[in-house]
Amino acid sequence: MYISPKTHENLKKIARLFYYEHHTTTSSLADTIISRHIETHRDILNEEHREQERKFLEELNSLGRKDDSESSQDDGSDE
Repeated sequence: MYISPKTHENLKKIARLFYYEHHTTTSSLADTIISRHIETHRDILNEEHREQERKFLEELNSLGRKDDSESSQDDGSDE
């Protein structure tokens, strides 16, 4: 995972505030922030996932219909 140098520096500063009391590291802080973000926005993320999956399945179905229509247009005149 990429974190910009500026964001990494800010995470280090925040982690140092909590290090002695909670043994917080930059990695554990980033993990906590991301986990909380996912939990807070779970409904939105799940809806977006369902929408992307629906679009993907529609594309697959339309490709299948194109293949079927191309096959039915082949009248066998090559023989």
